[in-house]
Amino acid sequence: MKQQRGMLDLSMAAIVAGLVVLVLVVGLVQQNRISKLRLQHADTLTGIAQANAKAYEALDRYRAAVDTAGRALAQQIQTQEGETNAKIEALSDLAGRERTSRLRDQRTYTDSIGYWQGVARRASTDGERQATAAAIGVLADLHARLDERAGIYAGQADQCRVRGLACERAYQTVADMINAGPPKDE
Repeated sequence: MKQQRGMLDLSMAAIVAGLVVLVLVVGLVQQNRISKLRLQHADTLTGIAQANAKAYEALDRYRAAVDTAGRALAQQIQTQEGETNAKIEALSDLAGRERTSRLRDQRTYTDSIGYWQGVARRASTDGERQATAAAIGVLADLHARLDERAGIYAGQADQCRVRGLACERAYQTVADMINAGPPKDE
């Protein structure tokens, strides 16, 4: 019986030793898997960091491009605005002088027409009638020239309006570009 017991103890020790070896092998395999997962996790984190860095670089390039385009457009708009303002001031001054002159000329024109019409009514000879007709013709020519100049100034005002609308469109384009955000990579 002692021998059986010894055999039983020996087989029990072998089983326990086998179990210990099995636990150690399983532990080493798990440790190896954990190490591989840690490496994969580190690689994933590195990939995420690189993707973030690329995204920030793209964002910085976009911001720089928008800033550059915005500054260039602002400079262009400012230049056009300065030119337009100078033209508007010049046209405004000229229109003011012309308006004053036109009012004076219109009063003079109305008075002259009235005077020459009265002279024409009172004219008794052909010579007097021809002289009054010539004076009325000169006054009519003067009035036509004044109207022509008024048309020129109205044309200049229309051009200024067109330039102002172009400026507004440029501003809206820049605002839309900034509000749209960075371009999407496909």
